[in-house]
Amino acid sequence: MANQTVLKHLPGVLNVLADAGYDDEAALRWLYEPDDTLPGTPAVALGGDLAREVKRRAQALGF
Repeated sequence: MANQTVLKHLPGVLNVLADAGYDDEAALRWLYEPDDTLPGTPAVALGGDLAREVKRRAQALGF
């Protein structure tokens, strides 16, 4: 379920993933893939204090 925090950060994360070469399907897969180092998935983490960490990880995918 999206909340205001998710909605605030989602466009930026999607742009970063697109810049890293992810198409829409790959970006959604990345957002909803379980990650043991986050509380669930990157999409879930966007709704809390780890939104900047998710964006940082998405940026790192481009390198």
